[in-house]
Amino acid sequence: MNKTFSAHQLSFFPWIGFWKKIYDSDYFDLSIYDQFTEHTWIHYTFIGNHNKKIKWKLPVESEFIKHHTKYAIKDVKVKDGFANDLLNEFYAVHHNDKYFEYIYPLLQDWLKSVEHLKSLWLINFVLINKVYDYLQLNTKLSILPYTNDAADVTTKIIDQTDSLKCKKYLSGPHGMNYLDENKFNSSNIELHYQDTSYLYENYPQSIISLLSQYGINFVLDLLKK
Repeated sequence: MNKTFSAHQLSFFPWIGFWKKIYDSDYFDLSIYDQFTEHTWIHYTFIGNHNKKIKWKLPVESEFIKHHTKYAIKDVKVKDGFANDLLNEFYAVHHNDKYFEYIYPLLQDWLKSVEHLKSLWLINFVLINKVYDYLQLNTKLSILPYTNDAADVTTKIIDQTDSLKCKKYLSGPHGMNYLDENKFNSSNIELHYQDTSYLYENYPQSIISLLSQYGINFVLDLLKK
């Protein structure tokens, strides 16, 4: 059986498309060295539904919010005391949800458990693992070694895929813009692109918002589609 490898930046309570990518992979790399920019989803997500998007955001220290400076995710720090503000914002939007009474206590525990941490990557890492456990996923998570060389993105991904003895790589849809498909063919690795258009159109909110509104069984069914 050909196994599938995938990877992604660690965002703050990512949306369902992130989790489907994990579900559809045998191995998933929790990228730590990728670049942080203010406009990626690394430190925010959306609460609400597809009709009403409300940005839900970890407060990053101001020194990292500079367009002209590049930082790795692992280097970015967040401000202290963010848990109560995030909980209040979530409560205001979702307190009437069908499954709110089940999800909100989990959210309280999860956010309080990381409030003492300063590292944006570590906060996202811990929270993603808590959701992973809650969803009872089986994909093997990894933090692959970083090689500071001149290899292009495609070559690095191929090397990572080979290191895990996988024969398939699952890319997000934007991979079409930068991956060299010929190199995958030459390496006998199947390149697949994730189609998240249906999910993004209907369920762009955070995984926590989705669980609060529809429940875990609904979310698991989405992952299986």
